[in-house]
Amino acid sequence: MVEHSPLVSTIVVGLVLAFGFGAIAHRLKVSPLVGYLLAGVVIGPFTPGFVADQRIANDLADIGVILLMFGVGLQFSINELLSVRAIAVPGALVQITVATTLGATLAWLLGWPLGTGIVFGVALSVASTVVVLRNLQERRLLDTERGHIAVGWLVVEDLAMVLVLVLLPALADLAKGGTVAPSAIALSLGITNANLFHTVLAFSPGFVKPAVKTGKPRIFIGHGRQDEILPIDLTSREIVAALKEKNYPVKFEEFDGSHTMTRDEVKHAIDWFMER
Repeated sequence: MVEHSPLVSTIVVGLVLAFGFGAIAHRLKVSPLVGYLLAGVVIGPFTPGFVADQRIANDLADIGVILLMFGVGLQFSINELLSVRAIAVPGALVQITVATTLGATLAWLLGWPLGTGIVFGVALSVASTVVVLRNLQERRLLDTERGHIAVGWLVVEDLAMVLVLVLLPALADLAKGGTVAPSAIALSLGITNANLFHTVLAFSPGFVKPAVKTGKPRIFIGHGRQDEILPIDLTSREIVAALKEKNYPVKFEEFDGSHTMTRDEVKHAIDWFMER
């Protein structure tokens, strides 16, 4: 019996279907991207017949995006991108702001929580870099001034989305209609991005909800025993116990006081931060 590798079958079937549907789309004077999308639907898990290995397909898709961006990068210089910054930077930021506001407004009219509406608006505010670049290449506009402006615009959007993706795990509570404390954001960001933040100070955190954990940063948590805003039993004590269970290096100090940090406690935190 001949065994078929899921990698080979996914590549072969995917390329054949992509070519076929892409050719049909081209004959119908529609972008081949539409055909490629339909090819993915056909071999996906929600249609009958052959089903591609989803993990392998996702990996191949990532490689394709990398190669596309690499090819585009070969044609550009930093000076060309900087030459359009006066248009691309403010234009992209205004677009993101306006689209996010409109999306959040629509979500509010639908009765969604504010945090969910903002995430929805942000998702609507950016264009697909892959799709736009592909269309620019097809129309031979990539090397024109308009093409440079479009690429610069996309770069600004991509950088903004990197920032959003970093902050999103820490704002998970806001997306559920709750409130967000700066200390909770700091703690969540530190655990999510330990490759960037090696030390975290959190005073009276209300929650910690990192979506992805990378490394184990040093953590200092201080909380007042008489805190009525964020009771210590329901917040810091539970957080510290969970972090220690996962072997995070945590320094936890309880002090006599309310939600506001005392001067002595701040001094202890600074002294701990300076230790190496």
